Amino acid sequence: MESMLSYPIIFHSILNHSEIMENRLLTTSEVANWLNMDETTVQRMSRNGELPGVKIGGRYRFRRPDLEEWLNNQMKKGNGNGSDG
Repeated sequence: MESMLSYPIIFHSILNHSEIMENRLLTTSEVANWLNMDETTVQRMSRNGELPGVKIGGRYRFRRPDLEEWLNNQMKKGNGNGSDG
């Protein structure tokens, strides 16, 4: 009986870990690597409100779902390369 009770707890822990990893905050460096951009570009775009991020303790942090939405919107606009189309 004891071992049967442990399975739902383990499964629940895996789901929570997955949610945490999806919603954890990314650093400027991680975003720069993911988007293949320079860190200073990520910082500038964040400071100018062009990239969705929040400043915490003097450093920008980002949520992957927000960045994915931003990227999809940029691709729909045709601004992936900085031009208007």
